[in-house]
Amino acid sequence: MVSVSQEAAAEAFNRVLLELISDMVENASFPSAVESVEGQKQPLLKLLSEFDPECPTHVGQLVVTKLLNLIVAKAEFLRRRTTLVSRPFGLLADPSNGCGLRCPGCVHSEANGHTFIWPNGLLEEGTLRRFLRDFGPYAFQVGFFNYGEPFLNRQTPLFIQLAREYLLRTILSTNLSMHIDPEAIVTSGLDYMIVSIDGATQETYAKFRRGGRLDLVLSNVEQIVEEKGRQQAGRPYIVWQYLVFEHNQHEMDLAEELAREIGVDAIYFSSPFSVAWDDPSIVVCASHQERRVHFSPFSTSLTEGASANPNADGISASIEESWSARLSGEASATSEVQDTCPWLYKGLVIDALGRVLPCCSAPTTEKNLVFAQIGEDLRDPYNSPMHVLARRAFADERGCAAAIEGIPESDVPYCASCVWDKTGASLSVSGSDLRALLTLEERFAILAPETVDALTDW
Repeated sequence: MVSVSQEAAAEAFNRVLLELISDMVENASFPSAVESVEGQKQPLLKLLSEFDPECPTHVGQLVVTKLLNLIVAKAEFLRRRTTLVSRPFGLLADPSNGCGLRCPGCVHSEANGHTFIWPNGLLEEGTLRRFLRDFGPYAFQVGFFNYGEPFLNRQTPLFIQLAREYLLRTILSTNLSMHIDPEAIVTSGLDYMIVSIDGATQETYAKFRRGGRLDLVLSNVEQIVEEKGRQQAGRPYIVWQYLVFEHNQHEMDLAEELAREIGVDAIYFSSPFSVAWDDPSIVVCASHQERRVHFSPFSTSLTEGASANPNADGISASIEESWSARLSGEASATSEVQDTCPWLYKGLVIDALGRVLPCCSAPTTEKNLVFAQIGEDLRDPYNSPMHVLARRAFADERGCAAAIEGIPESDVPYCASCVWDKTGASLSVSGSDLRALLTLEERFAILAPETVDALTDW
């Protein structure tokens, strides 16, 4: 039951956020608007503590820091700023660059051995700690996947635990075709696990998941489900992802039956990208309509059981950090309707070697997508020269053209000539995914629906 005083605190909290959003979007002076945001940190913390007196101090600081950063990020996106004071709200960190399978279209496909610049390696704890220290307090979720198999790195459960200290929803995508430690996975507190199983028989499954063993995969899923029961844990929420091709559409019903029997939480029948450029025999099912079957509701708690945090001092420092101090004096772009890439304002990616990438795509000899390196003497990898130039390619085409004139092509970010679709939602930078997190997670229960809409509609 919410008391009258709690209702008043929530009303005031939402009113402040909505006023800040309006000011950030409409105020002609960006520095002035940022100062307004700075001035509301402590008042919002006070209101949050009145709404939830039992909220730990470091949790309240993280909630306020993340929400205010989101407001600044929205304003910078709409203004097409190129050097940012905000931080990304979605992170990807690949625990492993390697994989035991050779699926068509992947960087590990047998046919792609010389196409992608994707060396093997395992993410080191120190690299991840630095990444989380710099970006964890501001982000809402982190995905431990991209082109590698995360459970090839035995430290992945530890990585998940480290991320949760920053109030980050943790997501992982795996093929599960290797021996695993179910207890470590469940104990880590992983929120959401996507398991790629594109068939209900070995013959069909292995046509795409080359080198995979369906019996091992299903056994691993069953062990994780059983371990959840032993620990009485609601996490991870397990999704069987089934990419629908012409060769496996006839096994969809059987896969749904298997999914229900072994106890996964949902099965998603999804339409993949075409991989015909790699293997023409693998054909996407053109008649398929995406379908999701949920056997249990999705429910997590980012702070379940968390009363103390070893990063409390660093989190306190984050909320005291000044966005205004990062201002470069850069003018905004002249138009708010120019096309741009949401990844450049919403997400940040590192691979297992600590290479900083602008998006989830893989670099090739023709596509320069390695923008920086975690651990190098670079003050802010989110504003590396390559990142700034990539944003400028959309916000100031003439200025970008002048900036890249005469420099080696290898020093020009691929974003300047990117032809990929930038309108589709991606898990790490999707407004709808963020909206769902803010709506479902109890630590953001203070937010009104109209505030969630204003925070995520950009």
